[in-house]
Amino acid sequence: MERKLKKLSVEKRASREESNGMTTERLKELFNYKRGKLYWRIKSSIYGKDVISKRAGSKSKKGHIRIKINGKQYMEHRLIYIIYYGFINGFIYHKNGINHDNHIENLIMYSEYQNQKELCNNDRT
Repeated sequence: MERKLKKLSVEKRASREESNGMTTERLKELFNYKRGKLYWRIKSSIYGKDVISKRAGSKSKKGHIRIKINGKQYMEHRLIYIIYYGFINGFIYHKNGINHDNHIENLIMYSEYQNQKELCNNDRT
C-alpha cells in the first residue's frame, strides 16, 4: 500500500509540470536532446558558469537524472517525454528498468489504472 501511495504522488507532480510552463516549446528552448540525454541550449547564471552544451542535471540516489529549472526539480525522463509527446497523462517508466536510460524508445507511459494493475501483478510475484 505504501508503494502505491508514493506512485500516486508522482501523478500529482505530472500535472504540475505542465502547468508550470514546461511545454514542448519551452523545453526545446532550454534543451537539446541527444541520445537519451538533455543538454543546455541557453546561457545560465548557475554558479556563474557557462552551461551551454553541457549535460543538464545530476543523478539522484535512485539513479534518476534530476534537472533544476527556475529553482524547481524535474526528472529528466519526464521532460524528454513532454518534448516528444507534448504532455504527460500518467506515469512514465523505463522499459528496461534502468532509471538513467532516458532514450525516448525506452520510456513508456502508463495510465493510473495500468499503474495500479502493474503494481498488483508485481506484488503477486
